[in-house]
Amino acid sequence: MANGVFVAAQGAAVQAKRMEVLSNNIANVDTVGFKPEVILAQTGGTEVAQRGYDYGENNFSEIGSSVFLAGTPTNHTQGTLNVTGRNLDFALQGEGFFVIERDGEQFLTRAGNFDLNSLGQLTTDRGEPVLDAGGGPITLNPNDPWTLSGNGQIQQAGNTIDLAIVKPQSLGDLVKVGSNLFRPLADVQALAPEERMTAQGYLESSGMNPVSGMMEMISASRAFEANVHMIQNQDHISGTLINRVLATNGS
Repeated sequence: MANGVFVAAQGAAVQAKRMEVLSNNIANVDTVGFKPEVILAQTGGTEVAQRGYDYGENNFSEIGSSVFLAGTPTNHTQGTLNVTGRNLDFALQGEGFFVIERDGEQFLTRAGNFDLNSLGQLTTDRGEPVLDAGGGPITLNPNDPWTLSGNGQIQQAGNTIDLAIVKPQSLGDLVKVGSNLFRPLADVQALAPEERMTAQGYLESSGMNPVSGMMEMISASRAFEANVHMIQNQDHISGTLINRVLATNGS
């Protein structure tokens, strides 16, 4: 009986976490360059096995198996590139991340909805400097025309500035910070010239599909309710059994 409650409680906990992750994903359906998280669930041993007990083979206590959260990795699949026509909107095609600076620390992002501050520096929509290949801020003259080439070079008045476009050794080295920023846990490397593919006047959309997200949310909600009902049923059965035992002993 206790094993049934254990299995249901574990299942409810996983579904609750699944709804939490899905809620965040859906909330960022319009966030530029957003990469959704996915839930990985894995079946585990029974309650007695996880507690280290061994009652031998063919024991009823080994029936059933719990489920637990194995991780919430990020899905880095490229989102759709949408035309904006705005010359400060950049998009990356294929691998790679832009590099920005916040409080003296470098972060990676796929969001290219940039602006120019009062000093002419290229910044994120939060005012953080966008870095060039040398690790410094990019400064432009707002009064002179400029263009972004397909290989990530900004050209203005005969000058060429290479955008910093990098990739981690492994996507598993990235930790999400906020909605569309990532902190690299290991050294990153610059993309080779033939891998640098950029588009001006485009933005990469969120990787979250709102329709599939809502369908998953309904599925997770129903699974959570089913596990809660299972716990309630197990509790009712246990209470009934205890009352019968007490009544029998009392007679």
